[in-house]
Amino acid sequence: LIPWTTSPWIQPGAATNRLGVEVDGDKISVSVNGATVGTATDESIPAGQIGLMATTWSQPVTCRFSNLRVTAPVSGSSAPTPTAKAEVQLLGPLPTSAPASASPTAGSALETVSGPWRILSERIYYDQGGGGAWSQSGSGENLQLSADGSWTFGGSRGRWEIQPISASDWTTWRVSAYGPKRKLVVHGWNQSDASGPIEESSQGVDFVWIVYHVEPPTATGPGLVYIKFGRE
Repeated sequence: LIPWTTSPWIQPGAATNRLGVEVDGDKISVSVNGATVGTATDESIPAGQIGLMATTWSQPVTCRFSNLRVTAPVSGSSAPTPTAKAEVQLLGPLPTSAPASASPTAGSALETVSGPWRILSERIYYDQGGGGAWSQSGSGENLQLSADGSWTFGGSRGRWEIQPISASDWTTWRVSAYGPKRKLVVHGWNQSDASGPIEESSQGVDFVWIVYHVEPPTATGPGLVYIKFGRE
């Protein structure tokens, strides 16, 4: 729902950070140490469970979670949605900012990204606000990026290339810059062009994104579709 984002409110090193998630109907608010760092709207998950996870890009990290509390909002409606808050202490190194994208591995730039890619997540965020799950991209199909510059996805096909990311790309994707330096550009996607960041680590290319705009009747309203792919 909320892309990887750096924040000055996160205490690095072995400091303790207080995390909070507040849910009111379809509105979600995330806070770190009392400061709101992200908001989202999602109508697709009426109920669920709580989970905590920590991850890093290039170096091991150990975290300890404690003091998890689940409460109902004070103002509460007739069916208040729980609020979850927890403390996390980092016991290992963690970058204080988003990681610099790894340098492309040796060989052709296309070869570093070519191969079959499976869908990991699909979301739509409407231009007027709100969003939810997206399932019209051919779930179950693999995106095949061939080293000759051609791509196939279900019954669709076209050409693809890799280009440097510019500042305007982050604006187009409505995402804050968080590290990637290269983008995947697919020509002929949804009868137009689409693009998205290429997420890389020291091990190579980990994930690719395709972000594109849709209009009714393809969707109930105009918005951006975000599809994240992982190696098959």
